[in-house]
Amino acid sequence: MNELGRLMTAELENQFDSVFSKAVNDVARKNVAEALFDWLLRVAHKKNSADLPQKLEQMRKRFDELANSFELHYQLGKLVVRTSGEAETTLRMLERGTDWFDPANDVTGLIAGAVLD
Repeated sequence: MNELGRLMTAELENQFDSVFSKAVNDVARKNVAEALFDWLLRVAHKKNSADLPQKLEQMRKRFDELANSFELHYQLGKLVVRTSGEAETTLRMLERGTDWFDPANDVTGLIAGAVLD
């Protein structure tokens, strides 16, 4: 890619980041937490266990943390979710699954959809 192409790509990424940062408000963050928990309850394949209700409640809290700390960015032609700390661990759990639930097919799409809803 030539210098002009790199500059145009960087500007496009900056414009997308600006739009996403404005869209990620308190309502959008609440929507994200609810969408993630709804996915876990209704879509995710879960292993039955006696402590499933406690695990679900723990994940609800983790989803709240993730929703309160994530950022959406456009990078190298695709949308990415950024966060850190425990919220990053929660994001990885969603992407890779755990010993009691299977991974989500498109975590970034799930989060972006809730933001733009």
